[in-house]
Amino acid sequence: MPDCRTKLIESSTSGSNFPIGEQAHIIAEDTNGPRGNSILSIDERNSFFNLILLCPNCHSKIDKNADDYPVERLHMIKAEHEEWVRNTLRQTINEKEEAHNLFYLDLIDSTVEYLDLRNMNKVIFQVMKPDPFMSKAFYDGTFHLENKAKSAAWPHTNIPLEVAISNVAGYARTVANTFTDHSDFKDDVLVSIRFYKFNRYDPEMYSKLLKEYEEWMYKISGEMISLVKSLNWFADIVRADFNPMFFLLDGKFTDLSESLDKSKQISEYSNKEKDEYIANYKREID
Repeated sequence: MPDCRTKLIESSTSGSNFPIGEQAHIIAEDTNGPRGNSILSIDERNSFFNLILLCPNCHSKIDKNADDYPVERLHMIKAEHEEWVRNTLRQTINEKEEAHNLFYLDLIDSTVEYLDLRNMNKVIFQVMKPDPFMSKAFYDGTFHLENKAKSAAWPHTNIPLEVAISNVAGYARTVANTFTDHSDFKDDVLVSIRFYKFNRYDPEMYSKLLKEYEEWMYKISGEMISLVKSLNWFADIVRADFNPMFFLLDGKFTDLSESLDKSKQISEYSNKEKDEYIANYKREID
């Protein structure tokens, strides 16, 4: 009944659920039953249109007092209850969607804050220049962002955004970890160590160590390009799904400093790469 709202499922002490609702006929199945005087066939009497789910008390009330609960009133009660259910579900869905959006917005804000995205192209310039360095703030930020992304209770309602944030967090931390292989802190800055320079004449050793240093720089460059790709994907998703002005005026993230190439390069995932990342993520969470 509209004002009843009795729960039609109960839980046992063992934790299992059992129904207490009863399926009632608006027009009785038997012609001698409540409101049974009708031209409806037996199949029509047992169709969904003629059935209503009630608690035991209401079921007894409408069958014992058929005059007060004619066919028209029961159809109205059923329609009103179905509308109430739809509205309740819609409200629940809206609240759930709002909660998920707040969750994603928090991760978006954390990504911007921890990596200082407003100055990200400056960070890229510093890390990829011939004499690279990295601020302690960025290094620490990569640690905090990775921890937050790994411990997040992802709702899985925006898979591309989850993949993009996870990629940003992972690649940022990878860049930071690789940078520490040949750098040391000086005040609040990680400064690269040119370990191939030493005070004795040994061309063979110099050549070997210089090659190792160049390979280290090349590795950082590759990891930074992966980070830039994930950042541009991340920004595109945020603009599409949350805030169309997100880094719109700042433009794309670039992966090469002007000191290395006079034309700044913009790296982005292809649609195929995005699809592969999403497919792999879905396999992981299934």
